[in-house]
Amino acid sequence: MRIIALPTDALNATPLNASLGCILSMNKEGQVIEWSITAEQTFGYTSAEALGQSVSDLILPTAYRAGLDQYLKTGKAFTLNQRLRVEAQRRSGEVFPCELTIHPVLVKDGGPSFTAYLRDLTEQVRAQVRQDALCAVARNLGQAATPAQVVEMILREVMPSTDATRGSVGILTPEGDHLRLLGELKYDATVKAALDKFPLTLDIPGSHVVRTGQPVFGGRAVLEARFSALSRVGPSQLAAAAVLPLSVQGTTFGYLALVYDTPQAFGDAERHFLTAMSEQCALALHRAHLLEGESHARERLAFLAKAGEALASSLDLEATLARLAELAVPHIADWCAVYLPEGPYLHPHGLAHTNPEKVRVLREYVNETPVRIDSAGGTAEIYRSGAFLYFPGITPEMINALEVSAEQKARVHELGLRSYMGVPMLAHGQTVGVMSFALAETDRSFTPEDLNLALELGRRAGLALAHARLHQQLRESHATLEERVEERTRELEEQRRALERSNVELERFAYVASHDLQEPLRTIASFAELIEQRYAGSLDERGLRYLSLVIQGARRMKVLINDLLVFSRLNAVKDPLSPVLLDAALGEALDALHTAIAESGARITSQDLPDVLGVHSELIQVFQNLIGNALKFRRADVRPEIRIEAQRDGEGWRVQVQDNGIGFDPQYAEQIFQIFQRLHRRDQYEGTGMGLAVVQKILEHHGGRVWAQSEPGVGSTFSFTLMDAARDG
Repeated sequence: MRIIALPTDALNATPLNASLGCILSMNKEGQVIEWSITAEQTFGYTSAEALGQSVSDLILPTAYRAGLDQYLKTGKAFTLNQRLRVEAQRRSGEVFPCELTIHPVLVKDGGPSFTAYLRDLTEQVRAQVRQDALCAVARNLGQAATPAQVVEMILREVMPSTDATRGSVGILTPEGDHLRLLGELKYDATVKAALDKFPLTLDIPGSHVVRTGQPVFGGRAVLEARFSALSRVGPSQLAAAAVLPLSVQGTTFGYLALVYDTPQAFGDAERHFLTAMSEQCALALHRAHLLEGESHARERLAFLAKAGEALASSLDLEATLARLAELAVPHIADWCAVYLPEGPYLHPHGLAHTNPEKVRVLREYVNETPVRIDSAGGTAEIYRSGAFLYFPGITPEMINALEVSAEQKARVHELGLRSYMGVPMLAHGQTVGVMSFALAETDRSFTPEDLNLALELGRRAGLALAHARLHQQLRESHATLEERVEERTRELEEQRRALERSNVELERFAYVASHDLQEPLRTIASFAELIEQRYAGSLDERGLRYLSLVIQGARRMKVLINDLLVFSRLNAVKDPLSPVLLDAALGEALDALHTAIAESGARITSQDLPDVLGVHSELIQVFQNLIGNALKFRRADVRPEIRIEAQRDGEGWRVQVQDNGIGFDPQYAEQIFQIFQRLHRRDQYEGTGMGLAVVQKILEHHGGRVWAQSEPGVGSTFSFTLMDAARDG
């Protein structure tokens, strides 16, 4: 196939010029005869400069020139018609990666030997290098367990991977108003001292990114023009810098500063890479802080447990307070003192220090400066107000401002205090003493977590102190208390017996009254019916209505008295439990309800029911009342569906009576079991309101319970439990 090469201006106008990168053609002598616009942009030579030049000299690194010479001599090359990963060279001498495809071209006049298509892969390679660096950094940061290890990894791994010459990591102090240097790379002593701890308001990039959560990129001139304090505290070698926020879940807690000794462009890809790197660092540092916090929390809990044991192990106050101070040192502080009120003064009891020699100095100081309870500030103020004092950092100027003698100030300086906190010992809202803590032998300062631990320790110590003081009072009142308890117990026993007698008498009264009321009620009902039969024709409409009301009232009274007799008998007489065939009890209940079942057209189904422990007649009553209610409270124009089934419930049985009736609001699920309790008017549904109360009383006698579940318009389920017949004997 013969292929005709396009003219250069036509070649530059084709879509291939934009999509395939550089396009160039070379003749048999290895000279450039076509040079696209993208070739000009990629290699830095104009078309006029490139045409006629040797391709080898123009764009090929030395290592590739021998291959081209071989092709020009022999016309053979293994690279033809393939996509190859090679390197090319720009006008500046920079060697860069590219993708190369070479196609031989034959023309009528014996023109170019081949046309080459090149695509600059510099950005792709950089992106891969950055991705590999991110993966490596993430893997290494994941192995760091403490904040110190994470910072070391950032300085050793992260900064070199970003090509930064020097840099630092800083975080907010617990108070949130300063930034503290966690670590640095290649800062001189002056810069380290300036950035060791500086206010969040200082006008430098680190403060800005923490306040705003936004990164800062730029060269020295731009940064110094933007941040007024940078020239004073920044590294002198700074040519460019990227300062990025350390943020997790939208909260910025520190910064990562990357300093370059040479100018940097900070293109979009580079900014994305540096931002992703800072996010990895933030996550690792946050995770390490959480792990460290969990470790400290476990240590605090263990310390509080030991302190609790010490406080509870003895009622010897002096020994307990001394042990408490020893536990606090060095777990919380380098030294600790416990003050208790004695007359007008607060006297030190427990004193401890990490350095035993300094215990003497501390004791001399507290003995020479007795604390009056009514004095201003300090320990006395803590005792009077019940509030804590917290000084994370103590400066020599603060010590010199103390209202004590020069000798006493010298002793305080000798103690080397760096951080202080004093907390009240509280018991039942009252301050009973003061605990003071200080750091002197370490570079760290007290944190809010330390303060919370000290406050909890003060609370426990205060309670222990109050308990010790109450111990003697308790011992003295113990005998009197026992006598009062015995007397009260006798009174309660007498009240219980009186209540039992009252209940028996009430139950007996209800039974007798119900029984005795039947005879006069029968008389009333009989004569009312006799009047209706013999004299109905002599009565007018009003008289007949009155007579009907008497007869209906007598019938309702009879039902009520019968229910009362059943209920009172359940209280007065408790028949022994024996094996009962539950199927038989259900059958007799259904026989008793035959007429109501037939009139309602109800369909009643049941599974095989178990044998249980009970009273046969009472279980018939349970089924009769529950099924009777299901028939009574049915929905209009809906055929009643009632199902009875039983399921194992531990060692006993749970029986359910389920219907599709009108149901009720679940809020009344307990109220319906109360005696005389009704949810509907009598003219809507007949009844005395005692049926479910009787069911509950029977099941209480059977050692079981009953409950209801319901949904208005859907139906109700009544469940009750019974013991298995196998438990008999």
